[in-house]
Amino acid sequence: MFGVKAPPEKPIGSSTDSPNKKSPEDLIDEARQVLSKGDVQTALQKLEEAGRIYQERKDEGRYQEMQRTIAVIKGKGK
Repeated sequence: MFGVKAPPEKPIGSSTDSPNKKSPEDLIDEARQVLSKGDVQTALQKLEEAGRIYQERKDEGRYQEMQRTIAVIKGKGK
């Protein structure tokens, strides 16, 4: 209407639907960086957030991978 184009629709779960949220991949990268500096607690928080994002996206495989990684860091898994 009036020659103004509507913005293109964004796919559900796209990285643009919440610009303030980091992607799970970014969170995992950050977790690796802080873990290499010995900050286990922050690394776990970032991995748990990445896991929540995967769970929200219904990406069960990646969610389980995050749970296994968290368990290994906590010393409760292999």
